[in-house]
Amino acid sequence: MTDEFDDLATGSYAPEAPTIVPEGRQFAMVTDAMRRKDKFKAGKWPENPSGWVLSLTLQAKVGDDTFTFKSNIPAHRSNVIGYAFKSAGLDAPVPGAPVTEGELVGRTVEVEIEHFTPEGGTATYPLVKRWLEAGTVDADPPDLPPPAKAEPKKPRGATAKVAATCKENAPDDIPF
Repeated sequence: MTDEFDDLATGSYAPEAPTIVPEGRQFAMVTDAMRRKDKFKAGKWPENPSGWVLSLTLQAKVGDDTFTFKSNIPAHRSNVIGYAFKSAGLDAPVPGAPVTEGELVGRTVEVEIEHFTPEGGTATYPLVKRWLEAGTVDADPPDLPPPAKAEPKKPRGATAKVAATCKENAPDDIPF
């Protein structure tokens, strides 16, 4: 009768591939993004009693292995949602304004991963501990396209109206 230790001694034992994305900094592609209610987050915070989250599905390639994992950002944590957008090379959404989560799909982000085991649980999950802003790393991610740069926003509001009025009323010839 052989067991796992005999296989290790003879070199015939092949360890299983990791099933969870490794800890540390990882590049990942956003494959899905949506707003939804999370039943586990409902009632957890007074600012967000319904438990709305921005749910992102991320896919990271580490060596020959590809890992798919989720990051659920509570809707009232607008600063963290802003960090996710900046990591994708986009402008952070204005707090209180509707979030266009579809802009994130297909973009590459850099995240810092930690492993998390819930109290009393046996399974370990990847947790996005930090979203790293695009352009803060030395190298492009391997096998993933670099994050796209956001287009500059057009000015709007009172300042933009004054600037437009000045341009319309300004003479074409500037005497110098």
